[in-house]
Amino acid sequence: MQTTIAKVRAEIAAILTSVVAGSGVKIYPEVPSMETPAVPSIVVQGVYGSGEEVGGGELWEKDTLGMMFTYYFQLDVYHYSGSERDVLTDKVITGLLANRKTLLGKGIRLGPSTRSQELAPDEPIPKNVYRWSMDWPFSIVATRSAS
Repeated sequence: MQTTIAKVRAEIAAILTSVVAGSGVKIYPEVPSMETPAVPSIVVQGVYGSGEEVGGGELWEKDTLGMMFTYYFQLDVYHYSGSERDVLTDKVITGLLANRKTLLGKGIRLGPSTRSQELAPDEPIPKNVYRWSMDWPFSIVATRSAS
């Protein structure tokens, strides 16, 4: 069984992969632990989350309990050119927004970005690389049997 976090992460990676198909941009569905990310690239990182009861307490459907979780994923866009980084960032934004209905069909709600800013690259990314970082909330219901 796929966890809610894994499901959201996989859907983000699928959208990003389709958005940059054929461009040579590498997608990292999670922060690489043993390698320096390639440039240009997009790195997906879960940064925090929260849960809340749905509807009338935990009752989601007949005989099913559920809780809504919102996971915030940080998307970092890296490129050697500031203008190309901006083009790639715009592709990420428009790609996510264009796929909101697809995500909803899979039980995932995409909220508005809560942070979007230009940042210096973190180590071990070289300092001559341009970075744009965004936080996006994705909400999904985790369920279990009521019995």
